[in-house]
Amino acid sequence: MDFKLADLIDLEAARIANAEFEREEKEELEKMLQACNDLPGQSNLFDNLR
Repeated sequence: MDFKLADLIDLEAARIANAEFEREEKEELEKMLQACNDLPGQSNLFDNLR
């Protein structure tokens, strides 16, 4: 399969955008878990997601 420079640039841009999206999702999950952390035992339940 032949890739042109424009194709490789598009792939790299998509990879960067995906990494940024995943970082934002992780930050939102962290905020949600911190907001819910006041329930007894809940922090232990979600520790493996961090």
